[in-house]
Amino acid sequence: MKNLSVIYTTSEAIVAFLAIVGNLLVVYVFCKNRGLRRYRNYYIVGLAVADFLVGLLGIPLAVLASIGLPRNLYGCLFTVSILLVLCTISILCLVAVSIDRYWATTNPFAYYRNMTTSTSVGKSQFYFPIDPSSSSLIIFSVLAPYVTRPCRLQSFSSEPCR
Repeated sequence: MKNLSVIYTTSEAIVAFLAIVGNLLVVYVFCKNRGLRRYRNYYIVGLAVADFLVGLLGIPLAVLASIGLPRNLYGCLFTVSILLVLCTISILCLVAVSIDRYWATTNPFAYYRNMTTSTSVGKSQFYFPIDPSSSSLIIFSVLAPYVTRPCRLQSFSSEPCR
């Protein structure tokens, strides 16, 4: 098993803690304050939920993968797949916020005419069920032959496992 530096582990723990607490505060304020429940803010809440999951699950799984845990191939693939899925969902939510703001800025009349709360909720929930299936397919079909034992994020080689 590979030893981790104290600086790396401490910085990952601090980032995970800040991600969990900060994004929980965003969701809490959104739920408590009725004035914030506008269609524009549902994308921000979706991003906060995605980043909360990255802090809660993704960062600890990245630390485990960097020390070589789990040791079996399918456990390793599952761990890295969950990490990839959570980070991709977070990125897609950030893209949704950017596209929403771009549309509202460049074409405000059409934006305010067509955008409703149900539209923004539907669009922000689109990324959560779609991404796990596509990311898992990519992991298991493309990267599976190249993961060596024990699992480490740095251990992708050009020679398949035996």
